Amino acid sequence: MRKIGVAVLIGAIVLFSAQIYAFTVKPKDGTDFPRYSMTFTQGTVGTTAVALARECVKMHVKAFTSNSGNVYLGDSGVTADKGFELDAGEEVLIESYTFNEVYVIGSAAGQKYAYICYN
Repeated sequence: MRKIGVAVLIGAIVLFSAQIYAFTVKPKDGTDFPRYSMTFTQGTVGTTAVALARECVKMHVKAFTSNSGNVYLGDSGVTADKGFELDAGEEVLIESYTFNEVYVIGSAAGQKYAYICYN
């Protein structure tokens, strides 16, 4: 496994109920490790679907361990009945996807999530 360094925090933006941080991943030893720009975001969702990101090469999504309910991932039509379920503390890595946006919805108000978008 190669070690990677994380560059300086580029910025923090509060957008809706999400906090966004951007990092650049570079190889520490000068090898041909693919270079990604990473955006780290935290947010809170309820029973209305929210778009997470556009055009990520891959995305890592995690439901907070403190959640009392679940979060669900999917396209713009995601619901608790037809979404990819993440229990509190669960996470998923989406390596490649074909829809334009990833949406998240909660089983109840106040469900927290975080994701990393790799570009």
